Amino acid sequence: MDFESNIKLLALEDLEDDLFLILRNLKRNGLQIDAKRVDTEIAFKEELEKNDYDLVISDYSLPNYNGLQAFEVFKEYKIDIPFILVSGTIGEEIAVSAMKAGVNDYVMKDNLSRLAPAVIRELVEARNRKNNILLQDRILQDEENYKLLVENAADVIYTLSQDGIILSVNDAAFRITGWSKEEFVGKHFVDFVHPDSIEFAIEKFNEFLKINSTDEYQLKFITKEGGFVLGSIKTTIFRTNKSEKIFIGFIRDITKQYELQEKLAILSKASNQSPAVLIITDLNLNVVYFNNKLVETTGYSEEELQKFNLKQLIASELDIDQYNKMWNDVKIYGSWSGEYFNKTKNKQLFWEDVTITPIVDKNNLPIRYLVTKINITKRKEIFSELVVAKKEAESANTLKSEFLAQMSHEIRTPLNTLLQSHQLIVAQEGFNIDEEMKQCIKGAENASSRIIRTVDQILNMTDLQLGSYEINKVKIDLYSKVLESIYLEKLNAAHTKGLIINLSKTTDDTILALDENSAIQIFDNLIENAIKYTNKGQIDIVCYTNDSGFLAVKISDTGIGIAKENLFKIFNVFTQENQGYTRNYEGNGLGLALVKQYCNLNNAVVEVQSEKGVGSKFTVTFL
Repeated sequence: MDFESNIKLLALEDLEDDLFLILRNLKRNGLQIDAKRVDTEIAFKEELEKNDYDLVISDYSLPNYNGLQAFEVFKEYKIDIPFILVSGTIGEEIAVSAMKAGVNDYVMKDNLSRLAPAVIRELVEARNRKNNILLQDRILQDEENYKLLVENAADVIYTLSQDGIILSVNDAAFRITGWSKEEFVGKHFVDFVHPDSIEFAIEKFNEFLKINSTDEYQLKFITKEGGFVLGSIKTTIFRTNKSEKIFIGFIRDITKQYELQEKLAILSKASNQSPAVLIITDLNLNVVYFNNKLVETTGYSEEELQKFNLKQLIASELDIDQYNKMWNDVKIYGSWSGEYFNKTKNKQLFWEDVTITPIVDKNNLPIRYLVTKINITKRKEIFSELVVAKKEAESANTLKSEFLAQMSHEIRTPLNTLLQSHQLIVAQEGFNIDEEMKQCIKGAENASSRIIRTVDQILNMTDLQLGSYEINKVKIDLYSKVLESIYLEKLNAAHTKGLIINLSKTTDDTILALDENSAIQIFDNLIENAIKYTNKGQIDIVCYTNDSGFLAVKISDTGIGIAKENLFKIFNVFTQENQGYTRNYEGNGLGLALVKQYCNLNNAVVEVQSEKGVGSKFTVTFL
């Protein structure tokens, strides 16, 4: 038996000559020995403390000490090396006692030929024991490492019986599904499979039973909270001593990957269904992606477009200097946008609106470039048509304005001539004109005034609807500048009908920014209507500050009133409560519509309260 190094021997021997004989015998049998001799208990213990020996050989008979006592001391140190007694005086009874006590062997000094084989045998057994211990320790460590590996694995590791019963799962099963090990073990695996996957799961399990292998596949598993996780499964098989099949499987949670793939699929669909061309490049301007819209827009196939350089894809008709400037602008300013011509496969030119922006990482550094292109040819055509239409409309509006101005002049001039003629006749022939003639002249004057007022209202409404009315807001005193002027103007008309008309105010804060002309039109129409539709009683005009602090004017009358069902439409154009030729009052239905429009111009609101046969209240509030 070969030993890699010299055997270290601790010899408990009081006679050097006896030790010499022992060593010579061992060397003759091929053993290389490094020996240390001690002859007292104290020295023996000191050497055992060092634990640096491969073998102990002890004489049985020592001064004040013997081999069995030495062996008892040796056992206290729990050193797993051979302990052999060598003696010339040991009897059979002592030898048996020594063996029972655990001594590895005993050899008589007169028969040292047994010593070398005994030493070799015991050293080999000691080495085997040591190796077995090391092996067991390694097995235990490997088992512990395997257990740690399994329990801390990110994937679920499980075992199933050939009946589909879960035998074990690792901690990942709980982390992923929320079910504890105790809830898993002993249950059929189908109990934890999502209803959508049960049929497929059973099919795969039966397939594995038949052919002992299957491809990697995916199943949905229910979680304890009622949701689901998607798992990618790989299974293998081994047999127990009883030839029973045991399945070992691995389940990787790919729910997030699945959700990401779903999002990517949606993004891909959205990209390909986008009305815009989308192109993505790397930082070196190599095309890494384009959507289907580019194929549709250009007429080239996907394979043809993949061979194009970026300039051909983005701007085939752009000269190289403009193209380079475009990318310089992107790098300097962070983005670029513009419009230019591009060309289809059939050489047809079309307009595109192009935007280039960087795609940045979390540190706001560019990692890709996104090019967005929209075909704006139709937009350009529509814009051109709109420009032409605008010019035509402006021309038509000018003609209309000129026409209305001309019509106004043509109507006003003869009417004013008639009015002046009537006034001249009355002035010169007043006492010679009978009552009937006076009534005719008065009727003609009223009709002329009515026509002029109608023309004015039509022209005013036209300006408002076309947006050509010019607003000129200045600070004026609403009470003195507007209300008092209209009041004095209408006073005679009210008295002629036998009406009482009152003007008052409860606040002195009556100055505000108004368009004076439209403000006059508001209250002229409202007061004119109050006089027109009131046959008896009175009209009250009050200027005041309301509860919200806004300046307001209320015009109340005791006139004919308005039915509730008609209140909602009285501010509409050409609307009167009574329509047709049989109505009792004159008017064209523009007055209140103009009031509403003029209130909007002056940031005011007009409200009405009315009761048929009782009267009306119109309130204008300036906000």
